Amino acid sequence: MDAVALAGVVQDCFPQLEIRNVSKLGEGWASFVIEVNGELVFRFPKRPDVDDNLRKEVQLVPRLARHLATPVPRFDFVWRGGRQYEGWFVGYRKIEGVPIGRWCTRGSHSARMASNLAALLSAIHRFPYRRMKGLKLPVTGPAGRRRRMRSLYSRMEEEGFSLLTAKERKKAVDFFEEQISNADNFRFSPTFIHDDLAASHILCDKAMNRISGVIDWEDGSIGDPAGDFYGIVQDCGVDYARKVLEKYGGEPDSRMLQRARLYVSLIPFYEVLYGREHDEETLRFGLRRLRSTLLR
Repeated sequence: MDAVALAGVVQDCFPQLEIRNVSKLGEGWASFVIEVNGELVFRFPKRPDVDDNLRKEVQLVPRLARHLATPVPRFDFVWRGGRQYEGWFVGYRKIEGVPIGRWCTRGSHSARMASNLAALLSAIHRFPYRRMKGLKLPVTGPAGRRRRMRSLYSRMEEEGFSLLTAKERKKAVDFFEEQISNADNFRFSPTFIHDDLAASHILCDKAMNRISGVIDWEDGSIGDPAGDFYGIVQDCGVDYARKVLEKYGGEPDSRMLQRARLYVSLIPFYEVLYGREHDEETLRFGLRRLRSTLLR
């Protein structure tokens, strides 16, 4: 997808908007994102199944905005398909900030940002989704989480193991067999979760030492709250995640960090599978990560 071409789509669909400049803001597995006039963000799903998630997000985000103290996108532009462009896309005023990362763990930032992250996660996991009429969210309980891991294992056997050496395959098989058989990995009380809370989706104002926004809620669902700690584990470190967890106000769970670390360890497998189908660079990156961690 090309940023200039997508800006043309925006102009066709919203002719009242004067577009002065455009740039590519990012590209993930699901969406292509452009910035318009330095102040608006437009997100375009890459596939029809992502359109379905976006429909859910359009319903979800306004309700989250009333519940969370942290800003979330406000969709001022919602295109639901039409003659000018058959797919869905959304636009919102840009939330300023930088992604959380190692800078959060240093100096004067450390303790306050840990408290801010704990408060954010606590609020997300307390979102009263049961009271939201008409809001249908996917549910992945403990049994569903085990099925999801088995599915990942099966897909790696079918599509990914051929890329590994015999020794690496043995280690991968041992890893999956051990984790799937470990009942502690599937003991949790489901809550509402963001379900893709990578560091890039938590924006911070470094000068004010506060969280300035949370973006990309398309995967919002009911599931394991530990899944929302993976970005902190991956990008801020296990020790910092432990500090956040000490201040977390959700249901006490002694295995939360263990499961969060497990979810981080699964990411390279997903990168390999996605990369094999869609993107050679992601495939190479995923294989490097696997070989430097689980398969070393």
